[in-house]
Amino acid sequence: MTAVSFGDANSGIQIGTNQGPIYLPQPSKSRPDLLSTVPFPHNRDFISRDVLLDQLHKKASIQGSRVVLIGLGGVGKTQIAIEYCHWVQQRCPETWVFWIHTSNVGRFKESLRDLADQAEIPGRQDRNANIFQLIGNWLRDEKIRKWILVLDNVDDDELLRKPFVTCTAAQADSQNNTSTQPPLRYLLQSSNGSIIVTSQSKGVALDITDHKNLIEVQPMEKIEALALL
Repeated sequence: MTAVSFGDANSGIQIGTNQGPIYLPQPSKSRPDLLSTVPFPHNRDFISRDVLLDQLHKKASIQGSRVVLIGLGGVGKTQIAIEYCHWVQQRCPETWVFWIHTSNVGRFKESLRDLADQAEIPGRQDRNANIFQLIGNWLRDEKIRKWILVLDNVDDDELLRKPFVTCTAAQADSQNNTSTQPPLRYLLQSSNGSIIVTSQSKGVALDITDHKNLIEVQPMEKIEALALL
């Protein structure tokens, strides 16, 4: 016979007569203490572009927002996004910051699989699973922390228009006449966090968000450019 009492006046577990094994409930596995998947260190030589960073902060701080940094290649869109991510890490360490490379479908999938492994997302071991859908569903889970997702180099409109079909999905389609979504659509459905996109395409940008959430990044002013020298 085993007597176990949990009293406020006592600390720990009080055990009386024990004539057999005692089984205590195992604590549930906590979510990984994942703070950031940003693959770039803070750039100490970053030339502050305070106006753009302020605009980005005001728009991205609204939960469920989709903000697009748009401009020609090499004007500093990615650097601004990196700087903002490190700013968030310093001031809001409880916020998860995810960085996804989206220059092509292959790199997109690789980044999402890396995120799934680091965040220990259930179902990630199934290599036949639709990784876009898996991550999209996870981002919609209200139980996870507040997050910011950066989609870097979204220039290919096929990510928004051409459905991604896995082998499993292709078999289902032939039987049920159903179709999957374009890869990027899965991630854009969540309103639990904020999404920041960098892109050179205004068409892509306006397919993701509206004009009020576009931030145009122009080439550096002469004074800013000289500061880099």
